Amino acid sequence: MRGLSLRPSAGAGAAASAAGRQPRRSCFAAPCVGRGGGRRRASAAPAPLAIGRRLFPRAAIGTNSDTSSSSTSTSSRLLGIDLSALEVPDIAEDVVSHQAALGAAFDDEGRVAITFDNTPEVLAALGSGCAIADRSHARSRARVAGAGALEFLHGQTTADVRRLLAVPGLGCEAAVVTPQARCLDLLTVLRTGDEAFLLLGSGGEAGAAALARLKKYVFKGDRVDVADVSGATRVFSLAGPRAAAVLRELAGDAAAAVAVEEKEEEEVRPGAPRRPTVYHPAAFGAHVTLNFRGAPVLVACGSGLASPGYTLLADEAVAADLYAALALPRAAAAAAGAAAGGGAAAAAAGGVQAPLCVPMGEADWQRARVTQGVPQAGSELTLDTNPLEAGLYRAVSVAKGCYVGQEALSKIAGAGGAGAGPLRQLWGVQLAEAASPGEALYAVDEGAARAAGLVAQGDEGEEGAAAAGAASALPANAGAAARLAATADAAAATAARCRRPIGVLTSTVDLLGSGHFGLALLRCRTSGGGRGAATLPLEGLALRVRSADSGPLARVVDVAYASRRFEEGSGPPAAASAKGDGGGGEEGAGGGGGDGSLAEREAAALAAKARAKEEADRARAEKLKVAQAKIDAFKAKQQQQKG
Repeated sequence: MRGLSLRPSAGAGAAASAAGRQPRRSCFAAPCVGRGGGRRRASAAPAPLAIGRRLFPRAAIGTNSDTSSSSTSTSSRLLGIDLSALEVPDIAEDVVSHQAALGAAFDDEGRVAITFDNTPEVLAALGSGCAIADRSHARSRARVAGAGALEFLHGQTTADVRRLLAVPGLGCEAAVVTPQARCLDLLTVLRTGDEAFLLLGSGGEAGAAALARLKKYVFKGDRVDVADVSGATRVFSLAGPRAAAVLRELAGDAAAAVAVEEKEEEEVRPGAPRRPTVYHPAAFGAHVTLNFRGAPVLVACGSGLASPGYTLLADEAVAADLYAALALPRAAAAAAGAAAGGGAAAAAAGGVQAPLCVPMGEADWQRARVTQGVPQAGSELTLDTNPLEAGLYRAVSVAKGCYVGQEALSKIAGAGGAGAGPLRQLWGVQLAEAASPGEALYAVDEGAARAAGLVAQGDEGEEGAAAAGAASALPANAGAAARLAATADAAAATAARCRRPIGVLTSTVDLLGSGHFGLALLRCRTSGGGRGAATLPLEGLALRVRSADSGPLARVVDVAYASRRFEEGSGPPAAASAKGDGGGGEEGAGGGGGDGSLAEREAAALAAKARAKEEADRARAEKLKVAQAKIDAFKAKQQQQKG
């Protein structure tokens, strides 16, 4: 990109020369070969030379002691450095300084950028461009290394970590749970070496609790070391359809492993114009370590949202420069590049250009997180929820063997017929008015739904159905009083049922002129335990908030981040053979659209369950009949032989 001190990577340059073209210019070099460098202000000083963690101008360092004066100490002459000639560089601006220059408003501690007052630009970037968010405060970073690291993580997290052995440089999502399968944290696990893993978790108390739990189960014979590396690194997220293109523009061919060129489906006719090159991220968790100005930057596929993108883990020494290169207008970023050795011409080239990424504050991140259905520690991931309820089926395997929480998750998932999926699921809720986390949600009664123009959502339940059945069973000549009393009993049962909450809000956001949105844990199965329960279709369901009678209206919608089916080979045998039943599948949880009341949906689900049971009973009876016929034939044969 213009305005930065760009150096082609060794591998990229060789490939480009072999192809007969100029190598793509890049400020990354792959693979990473060392650390060093430091933060600095833009200046016209000579290109600096890294010595440890400090920067010194080249002219200030000699190779012998002939420049020494009488004031130079003996030790400095022995080192060949004239201390009197050293120029101490300015302390560089940090990420917070760059964010302040971009107009950020911070939290009370002055650490977290809450907003840049640019929500429309952020929404546009998430839809068709690229946004950058500093997630250092919200993501813990830990390194797990040693000969036993793989088996340790395999036994302490819910994911099948052994799968990462198949293809180097990959990653996965994994949850850390209690023995009762309650959520402690959600991790991104990256295999960075043969015996090394990087864990990206939540910040604050949740991340600390998960790290403490992992350390608690490290024993002397495990050959595992767990270390917190949060203080030496910084985390940025790039999110949006252009994230891959931005990474290729910044890193060039060095990022080819994680920013893949999208091939055209049809061959271009000779002479026809080619469409612009389109890039997209590789598989989730795929990562590469690049060299940005002498320090390592790990780039992993996955933005932390449902939007495509990357997570960048940067050495603290170059984090501010990396953020400036991505978020500052190109003229300012070019000046920073000139200070790194690009010269004044690099700073002036091209004039002012738009930044590669739109800066994104915490408020806009939360808005995107909630609308896309990303569970967060402390809100959706708590000691009251399990990963399956939070829509994290892809982060769980109940088939990999023993691990902490595996037995409880197997029972919930339906292994051995013990269960049929979680009783609750995480769904999005469109809110007509502002609401708060923790408020109850109720199924809307038919009259209110019709008045509001929404789908009728009455739910009579077992008592209401029995009362309604008693009313319809009255003979035609029954007195008006008796019929009225029976109808009143049915209405009372329906009202009582509707006053029982169907779920609770866990997160809410203001969509700034487009209403409000929330995440909620909603009951997704009918009453009755184990396989006797049926899955309720929730999508399109109308609700009321706070009050069953007069609360604000809401509607259930699906969210992009949630997964409601196990990945192949990760679920119990029952889940593999019973779609939408044993595995809590998407067909059962979200199918059926928004037509019909909740009572009608529950009745349909129970009827389908009854039909399946009848078919199973019929098949069992046929088998018994065949077996009995064989036994009778055998007995008859025995009688003949005796006779």
